[in-house]
Amino acid sequence: MKVTVEGANIQCFVDNMEKPLIDYTDPKPFITGRAGFRTHSSVIRFDNFVVTPKAKDASAVAPLSFPEATTPRIYNMQGLPMPIGKPLPHGIYIVNGKKMAY
Repeated sequence: MKVTVEGANIQCFVDNMEKPLIDYTDPKPFITGRAGFRTHSSVIRFDNFVVTPKAKDASAVAPLSFPEATTPRIYNMQGLPMPIGKPLPHGIYIVNGKKMAY
């Protein structure tokens, strides 16, 4: 599956990556936000979820960078460091650049 977004146009591809299954232009598009999945009445597991900018410019998605550390550093999904030594709520975190679930 692949989804491309360019301006207000959203294209969804499944199996055939040349011809979109859905080609929609949103009359009131979001100009900021996050990428994600939502499911309804089902148990689903996603892996290999990647967000990549189509072109490098001022509005492109910039990947988070994390400093190398000798002690484990834990970051939330916004890239903000979590307090060391305190219990974490269940969720997905990035530990020294690797995504892990707690």
